Amino acid sequence: MERSKEEIYSIAAGATDESRHLQEELEALTGEIKEVVGEVETFQEEERQARRHLVLVSSRFDIYSEDDIRLAYDRAREAQVRLALLQEKEKNLQLRRRETERAWKIMRDIVQRAENMLSHVGVAMEYLREGMERVDTSEVESTGLAVIRAQEKERRRIARSIHDGPAQEVTRLVMGIEYCEKLWQMGAASLAEELRSLAGISRSHLDNLRKIVYDLRPVNLDQGLVAFLGSYLDDFRDRTGIYVEFCFTGKPAGTFPEAEVVVFRVIQEALNNVWKHARPTVVKVIVERSDSHLRVQIFDNGCGFDLEASHTGFGLVSMQEWATMVGGSLAVKSRPGEGCMVRLEVPIAGRGVDNSAYQSIAR
Repeated sequence: MERSKEEIYSIAAGATDESRHLQEELEALTGEIKEVVGEVETFQEEERQARRHLVLVSSRFDIYSEDDIRLAYDRAREAQVRLALLQEKEKNLQLRRRETERAWKIMRDIVQRAENMLSHVGVAMEYLREGMERVDTSEVESTGLAVIRAQEKERRRIARSIHDGPAQEVTRLVMGIEYCEKLWQMGAASLAEELRSLAGISRSHLDNLRKIVYDLRPVNLDQGLVAFLGSYLDDFRDRTGIYVEFCFTGKPAGTFPEAEVVVFRVIQEALNNVWKHARPTVVKVIVERSDSHLRVQIFDNGCGFDLEASHTGFGLVSMQEWATMVGGSLAVKSRPGEGCMVRLEVPIAGRGVDNSAYQSIAR
């Protein structure tokens, strides 16, 4: 448990460092923008004076020679070009500042989430210490292992998400910005195209950050499993553009809360796999509640995969772990080109599980 807490602290510290770096970059951009704005104002005045002089010279052929007119024209043209370049630089800096500010706010939110998780681990550890005198050793071990397994799995997922997502993406953005600076110094015509590409990459990275923050939200089933799933699937449609059909049969209440948390987490993992790998046009989610079991089926018409070659990937191990923790079973069927089906079955009749062992799972 202590090691889990240390790992969460490490994640929080890494996210804090990244947030501080983004904040410093934001402050530097703000200062640079202020300087460029001052230069733009100065060159605007110079450009206006150059244009006025050109008009004057062009209208007084009796005083100014053809060489004078050509020189005035060249100076006016040069002033216009310098002003246009500065204005474009200001525009690009403003864009970078907005993108950096959004990334900083999202990273700051991740820090807050990680810190909240630290407090949850502290509560769980305190619960285990207080319960030592009230339960036998086997019960403590069973409860503690359930909490640790859930937390370790979630910590690994968060660590992978931050390492494979924001950390690498911000590095890529920094490299792209440095490349654009070199293009600017060279006066390369491809700078505008490279900046547009960089802006598109930034927006994609922000979407990934938002998804990490979204998945870190606690599972609040106070409104009931059906309503919560309906809201989640609506959001999934909006975020991914994948059409999802949702069907529920049976009584809308009566399940022990741990089963509902597991159902949601398995559906969440399956849909994440669909979004990342399957490229479907339709996904169907069916939830059935009987007096004895809670059953879930998830179908998609995507590209499918080879189960033999992917038995440890695509989140299958995570989903199997969720099912096992509540005595359930999980089956997956898929073939390349034939989509995928995930079936979960959780027993709910006569369950008397200690909720406290699973409270951290819901988080």
